[in-house]
Amino acid sequence: MPVPSRLKSALKSKDQLLGPGIAPLCDMTKESLRELLLRQLGLKHKLKVHDSVKPPETHEDIAANQLARWELEDEIQAIESILSDLRRTKI
Repeated sequence: MPVPSRLKSALKSKDQLLGPGIAPLCDMTKESLRELLLRQLGLKHKLKVHDSVKPPETHEDIAANQLARWELEDEIQAIESILSDLRRTKI
């Protein structure tokens, strides 16, 4: 599932988003927020698929599988951070 171009900027690191202020988070439209939530759900589904497949047999496959898993977890964590900051600013 490719990341929509307008969300790529939202997936940058938290420090880049909060650098000049919290304006990028407050300016998120409902549609971009919805797409971000859908992206998060898709990534969580991919993690469940990783858990359900047969474990890799070689060290190279284990390493590749673990790196892919870490990338998914990092992106999920970045999205969760964006959403929690957005909730905090809305309150």
